[in-house]
Amino acid sequence: MLHVFRGGSSSGDDVAKRLPPTTSGATVNDGEANFDSNDETDDRQYEFSGRHLLGSYSACNPVAIRDLAGLTAAFRAAVRASGATLLHAVEHTFPPRGMTAVAVLSESHASIHTYPEHNSCFVDIFTCGDICSVEAFDETLREFLRPKMHSCRIIRRHENMSDELPSGVEAAA
Repeated sequence: MLHVFRGGSSSGDDVAKRLPPTTSGATVNDGEANFDSNDETDDRQYEFSGRHLLGSYSACNPVAIRDLAGLTAAFRAAVRASGATLLHAVEHTFPPRGMTAVAVLSESHASIHTYPEHNSCFVDIFTCGDICSVEAFDETLREFLRPKMHSCRIIRRHENMSDELPSGVEAAA
């Protein structure tokens, strides 16, 4: 659940005038239309737990990692595949072909940071609760980028953090 702070009695136009302009190459997808005024009266209790996937992809397909429009579409498709709800997304291009994208999700966040000069990137997604599939996010991005090497870590976050083992891997004795 996302709660939007509406400080003071300023109108949205007043707030917009005080914000710095976006950086060249950055696009902002404003999810203000997704604001639910009923959030203020929502008394549901949510579990203090979530899953955080951290991934490193190396030796990616050189065409795919430089295809900024395709990569943006794949990133958003990966968020959808996870089952998460996209609230806002920002993409920034680092000329000539680098990109960082960050998604604010109802469940938390996701990001990708590319290094096309190395045909590599870092990805992450954190989702609160157990409903979303961080594995589906990872699989969708790997289908697009086709890394020859990838490493992934999933951390169960709660009062105490712990690593999850990928399926098919047994804990060392």
